[in-house]
Amino acid sequence: MNANTDIVVVGAGAMGGLFGSILKESELDVVLYDTNQEHVGAIITEGLKIEGYGGDRTVTIDATTDPMKVRSANLLLFQCKGYGTRNAAHAVRHMVHKDSVCISFQNGLGN
Repeated sequence: MNANTDIVVVGAGAMGGLFGSILKESELDVVLYDTNQEHVGAIITEGLKIEGYGGDRTVTIDATTDPMKVRSANLLLFQCKGYGTRNAAHAVRHMVHKDSVCISFQNGLGN
């Protein structure tokens, strides 16, 4: 895993995983961050399984439950649940530098 990455997807659920895999398949440097240890462990050991969009496949992608493993990111895509946004933002705030862009790609109100 690169400590300085192009893109961190914050929330590796269905949508975060899909967007992360599409970006990774475009040969961008992507890291998925999620607090679900079991899910992240499966991504690390088995790859991220994508079914449907673009055809069924398994994507090899970096993932972590430890946000401190990534020092900086140019783009942070927030795909976590709305109620988890505040905690997620605090967890990854050290990754943000003066040229970083943060985007909320979340469903729901109040993000």
